[in-house]
Amino acid sequence: MEVLSDIIKNDQWAVAEGTHNDLPLMIRFRNKLSPDSSISNHPQLIRIYWDYSPHESGMPSADDSQSMEVFENRLVDALETDVSGVLAAAITTNGYREWVWYCLSTDVFAERLHNMPQETDPYPIEIEAENDPEWGYFFNQVRPE
Repeated sequence: MEVLSDIIKNDQWAVAEGTHNDLPLMIRFRNKLSPDSSISNHPQLIRIYWDYSPHESGMPSADDSQSMEVFENRLVDALETDVSGVLAAAITTNGYREWVWYCLSTDVFAERLHNMPQETDPYPIEIEAENDPEWGYFFNQVRPE
């Protein structure tokens, strides 16, 4: 069984591209995650959505991409340093990006999000959280076998 801290440390990602509703779809995911990984300590699924005005390609503009990258990197620094959260995937399509996180608790996630560096304007995000101890959303919807 591979341990989440090792998966994060080795940081191997894969990208799947396709279409969704005739628009480009890109899914970036950690390819070493499996149901056999040490996932049970991270039962909280946190889905973060960032709406953007799609470029003619359907993907975000360079400015939006840069802003989302800064946000993602700050959140990764806030949560993955001590493995209190794991970024499992990022999905980009049709005017939004969705980050798929699994965390120890929603309280820890909220605290880290609140305490990380912010921009002048609030991040244009919406957050959904649910209990998903088997990581069903990731293994069945994001990256089905």
